[in-house]
Amino acid sequence: MLRTARTRILVASLAAAALAAYAPALGNGFAFDDVEYLVRNPHLARGFLHALRWAWTGIHAANWHPLTWISHALDLVLFGLHPAGHHLVNVLLHVANTLLLYQVLRSMTGADGRSALVAALFALHPLHVESVAWISERKDVLSTFFLLLTLLAHLRHARRPSAGRYLLTALLFALGLLAKSMLVTLPFVLLLLDGWPLGRSGPGGGAGRVALRTILLEKVPLLALSACSGAVTLHAQQSWGAVVPVAFTLKLANIPVAYCRYLGKMLWPADLAGIYPFPVGGYPFWQPVVATLVLAALTAVALVALRRRPWLALGWAWYLGTLVPVIGFVQVGQQSLADRYTYIPLIGPFIAIAWECAAAHARFPGVRRPLAAAAAALPLVLGTLTVRQIGYWHDDVALHTHALAVTADNALAHLGIAVELIRRDREEEAIPHLREALRINPRDPIAQTYAAGILTKRGRHAEALPIYAKALEMYPRYAPARAGIAISLTALGRHDEAVREYREAVALRPLDETSRVNLANLLDNLGRVDEAVTQYRETLRINPENDLALYNLGIALLKQGRRDEAAAELRKAVMIRPENLSARRALADLSRQAAQ
Repeated sequence: MLRTARTRILVASLAAAALAAYAPALGNGFAFDDVEYLVRNPHLARGFLHALRWAWTGIHAANWHPLTWISHALDLVLFGLHPAGHHLVNVLLHVANTLLLYQVLRSMTGADGRSALVAALFALHPLHVESVAWISERKDVLSTFFLLLTLLAHLRHARRPSAGRYLLTALLFALGLLAKSMLVTLPFVLLLLDGWPLGRSGPGGGAGRVALRTILLEKVPLLALSACSGAVTLHAQQSWGAVVPVAFTLKLANIPVAYCRYLGKMLWPADLAGIYPFPVGGYPFWQPVVATLVLAALTAVALVALRRRPWLALGWAWYLGTLVPVIGFVQVGQQSLADRYTYIPLIGPFIAIAWECAAAHARFPGVRRPLAAAAAALPLVLGTLTVRQIGYWHDDVALHTHALAVTADNALAHLGIAVELIRRDREEEAIPHLREALRINPRDPIAQTYAAGILTKRGRHAEALPIYAKALEMYPRYAPARAGIAISLTALGRHDEAVREYREAVALRPLDETSRVNLANLLDNLGRVDEAVTQYRETLRINPENDLALYNLGIALLKQGRRDEAAAELRKAVMIRPENLSARRALADLSRQAAQ
C-alpha cells in the first residue's frame, strides 16, 4: 500500500513538474520550419481527409513520416493556425513520455526512486526544449511515445513470450518509425535491455535467460523494418535536396567532437542555440583527436564495469548507438549538432547517472545527504533553465538572435533571421543579415540563392543570374538555385535556357510541384502544349489535388480541342478550390458554348 501511494506521488510530481516547466511554450508562436511544415503546407491546408491520404505517399520538407503528418493535420482541424493548441499537444506528449519512461524503468528494475530521477532529468533538461517547444519537432515526441510503448511491450514479451506480444512489439515499433525514422536503432536498444536489466542474455542472468540465438532471431524482423524505414528516409531527403555536401574530413572530425559536445551540454547546459554552425575553417587537429580519446576512455570504463555495474555499459551503449542516425554520416542540413538529437540518446546517460548515484549512496554513507540534496535541487535548477530556454523559441527572430549571442560566426543564424524577415516582406532589414552570412561563409549556396531571390523579386534578373551561378558552383545539385535561374531567364526572354534549367530543377527535386508547374506553364506559352500537358499530368500524379495544375491542364487541353477532358479537369479544380474564379469562368464559357 505504501509503495502504491509513493508511486502515485512520484507520478503526480513528475507530471506536474513537466507541465509547469513547459507551460510557457503555450505562449510561443510558430518558429523555424513551422511555416513550411504547417502554415504553408498545401497538403495539410486541404483538409484532414486529403492529408490522411497524402501522408502515406507524400514527401514534404525532406520528410516522410505519415503518422507525424496525420497528427499535424488533426491539430489543424482542432486548433486551426493558432499555435497554442499545437504547442499543447507537444507538451502533453512530452509529459506522457516522462511518465512512460518512469513506468518502463520501474517495471524493468523495480526501482522507484532511480526510475523517477531518470524521468525527472528527461522531463526537465533544457536540451530537450527544442524537441518540445518547436512544433515541427512533433516527430521527436511522437516517435518517442511509441518507442517507450515498444519497450513496455517487449518487457511483456520477455517475461511471457508469445506471438501476440511479439507482434504488438513489432506494431508499436512500426508506428514509431512512421513518426520518425530515428528509431531505426531500437532493435539495438532492445538487445541491450535483454542483457541488463532484463537478464535474458549476457553475464549473470536468471530464470528468464534465453538462448542468444533466439534473442538475435527475434530482432531480425525489427531490423528489416529499420532497413525499410532508413531507405525511404534517405530517398525522401535526397529527392528534396536536403542531403548537403560537407567536406569528408570536416564531417569525420565532427563525429567525435559532437558526441563529446552533447555530453558537455548535458552536464553544463549553457549557451544552447537553435542551430550550431560548423567552425569556420574546420576544427583544429587536436579537437577530434582529444574527443576520440575521451570516447575511447569512457568506453573502456563501461566495459571494465560491465559485470559489477552493468548500467554504465547500458547507458553508454544506448547513448552511442541511438545517436548514430543523426551524428552526421549522412549530412542533412548545415548544422554541426542539434539539441533535438539528444531527446532519446540522453536517456542512456541519465540511467547510468541515476543508478551510479544509488550505488554511491549505498557504498558511502557519508555522501547520502549531499546526494539527496543534489537530487532534490537538480530538477529545480534544470526546470528554471528550461523555462528560460523556452522563451528563446518564441519566434524565428528571437531564436536566431539568441543563437548569435551564444555562438561565434553563426552564418546559419544570420540566414535564419534573413529568411524570416523576407517572409515578413521586410527585405531591406534582411539584406544586412544575408551579407553577414555570406561574409562568414561565402560558399553558402542557400544564402546566395536568397540574395539572388531578392534581386529576382525586384526585377533585377541580369544581376541575379551570376549570384545563382555562384550558388550552383558550390552545390550543383541545389534545386532552388536552378529554379531561380529559370525564373530570371524566363523574364529575360531566354526561354530555351529557362526550360533546360526547370528540367534540371525537377530532376534534382522530382516532388517540387511549383517548379514542375512553372515548367509546364513556360512550355504552354511557347506553344509546346503536348509537353506542357505531360508536365501538368506528372504534377497531378505527385499531387492529384493541385488545383493550379488542374486549371492549367484544363486550359491546355482546350487548346488541343479536347473540350470534354478540359471540362473534367476544370471541374476538379473548382471542387478542390471553389474560390478559383478563373476555373469557374472557364467552365461557364464552356457551358455557354455547348448550349449554343
